[in-house]
Amino acid sequence: MRERYERVSSLILLDLDYFKLINDQWGHLAGDKVLKEMTLRLRKRLRESDQLFRIGGEEFMIVLPETSQQEGNLLAHQLLTSISARPFLEDIKVTASASIAEVSKGETWSVWLNRADQALYEAKSQGRNQVISAAGQLEPDSQGLGEPMPPVTS
Repeated sequence: MRERYERVSSLILLDLDYFKLINDQWGHLAGDKVLKEMTLRLRKRLRESDQLFRIGGEEFMIVLPETSQQEGNLLAHQLLTSISARPFLEDIKVTASASIAEVSKGETWSVWLNRADQALYEAKSQGRNQVISAAGQLEPDSQGLGEPMPPVTS
């Protein structure tokens, strides 16, 4: 996208911390309610042009067109605050970890996503409930990491 239109875009990966404990302690129905409430809290903070996806059990991806890594970092911090500010349901306290990555010129979708995923792993391994910014473009592995990134549309 950056190469085609010379526009900046960023990607946030966000993962609930210790979500398995919620399911184990309060049950899967409560876990489902937490995920629904999480989606509502995230959507309230996003622009109409931003795209929110649930990409795994408790992991979300947010594509931010026309957003620099610095702007995305600020938004990611705001999202984490909105998640942890008040309990879910009656008394389930939730935190999340996040990463932010700005697409680099010529970068494939898979490489971009991989950079964000590595930064998310770092946020988790460094104690959770924080945002880590992804490093610059990584070299693709020997198998190649996929096709060029598709355009993001609203």
